[in-house]
Amino acid sequence: GGGGLAAIAAAVAAAAARGGAKAAAATAAASADDDGKSVASEPSLPPPSADESPAPSPAPTPTPPPPPTVATKPLDALTSKELSELRVGRAEQYIFALSKIAGLEKRLAALSMVLSAQELHSYVVASTETLQTAVGEVRGSGRLRFILRSFLELNNALLRPVAAKTPATTTDEATAATANAATAAAPAAAAPVEGAPQGFGLLQWSKLAQVKCNSGETATTYLVAKLLQRIPESLNLAQDLPTVDEARGVLLGRLAANVKKLDETVALLRELLAAEGPAAATVAAKNLSQALHETQRWAQDAGARHSAALGDFVALVAFFGETSPPVEAEQFFGEVSALCKAIAAAVAAASSKTRRRALATGGAGGAH
Repeated sequence: GGGGLAAIAAAVAAAAARGGAKAAAATAAASADDDGKSVASEPSLPPPSADESPAPSPAPTPTPPPPPTVATKPLDALTSKELSELRVGRAEQYIFALSKIAGLEKRLAALSMVLSAQELHSYVVASTETLQTAVGEVRGSGRLRFILRSFLELNNALLRPVAAKTPATTTDEATAATANAATAAAPAAAAPVEGAPQGFGLLQWSKLAQVKCNSGETATTYLVAKLLQRIPESLNLAQDLPTVDEARGVLLGRLAANVKKLDETVALLRELLAAEGPAAATVAAKNLSQALHETQRWAQDAGARHSAALGDFVALVAFFGETSPPVEAEQFFGEVSALCKAIAAAVAAASSKTRRRALATGGAGGAH
């Protein structure tokens, strides 16, 4: 039994050995067959001669660069969509888009100036009209000239020697001489007094108005009392000068600055329009041209009005004896307004005094 089993095991081992040898032989045969086919398929080349150089190898094909990404693009090449992908806000995107506009600062300045041009022009129109109206009122007021001349006459009378006519007599003569022309012209001048002024500037009237008369009254109180008795209609200055208080608010410096600003706006618009090119037909060029046309019209009108009004005012100031230093409208018309108010207050005081006297006289007569 044991020997039989050993023989069977040996037989199985031999069979296995023979199968392995056959498989190895088959593999070797297949490999040899493939080598033969490979050699047969390759053409035989003659050996290179000594005169022949080897063929150059082909140049390597360049590798294309990778497409740009949002992170590698230049900032000015980014689109709105790409900016949104980067989580840039809409306000920042708007500012970024504006930054691409050529001459942005000048264009924004021009836009601001154009928006305010109409307001500047309106101020110039209103101010110059007020100024010229007040100038016409002051220069055409016979009452004002008459009162100023009466102040001068009273001042000169106070400077006369005691032996000469008294201030009251002189003033009475001056007022009586102009009773028929109180609102049209100044009274005839009294005889010259040595050392007495022959005229005074309007801005100096307040000094004369505070001069004391022999009665102890100020020149204003005394003069108004006399004129109220003789020529009461000559004291109604407010009727001649209704625009004086409003003219005090005209600022000559601001008026000139507004005119200059309009001229600067026109110059800037011309510069921007020239930068668009001679044959520019863009929307921006059309808008600039329209704004230039309108602003230039306002600037020319404002400049003409300012020159005319300023010339009239300077002439008026010189007419009333103020030549230097330059006088502001607020100062000049303020002085005229103060004169009107002082006269009105003196009239009210004199009228009240007259009524008290009348009442006192009436009461005394009744008692008697």
